[in-house]
Amino acid sequence: MKEMIIEYGLQFAAELVIMVIGALCAWVLAKLGKEQKLTNVTLALSEAMTHTETTVMELEQTYVKDMKAASKDGKLDFDEIEKLNTMLLDGVKAKLSETSTKILTAAGTDLKALILGAGEAVLQRMRR
Repeated sequence: MKEMIIEYGLQFAAELVIMVIGALCAWVLAKLGKEQKLTNVTLALSEAMTHTETTVMELEQTYVKDMKAASKDGKLDFDEIEKLNTMLLDGVKAKLSETSTKILTAAGTDLKALILGAGEAVLQRMRR
């Protein structure tokens, strides 16, 4: 009788240890998954910022100088700015990898606001 009680006790203890280890592993994997998601979002944001900076510089060289030169006051009007914003959005989205686009969209990022805001920041740096 004692042997049977000890045997069942050991089986119960072994199953309990296995369940605790399984729960601990699941918790660790969940934590690692969250950190990986944050790393992926950071990499996707970095890619978007790099492409935005490149595209702003391309537009500056290709279009902006000529548009300003053609203007009477040397400044862009509203329609020209809107056209450049559209070109910036299209250019960055074309360069941005599909994976980064999906990651940023899944993270709830407004790509249009992100790109236009980053583009404005690049212009401010260029003006200094």
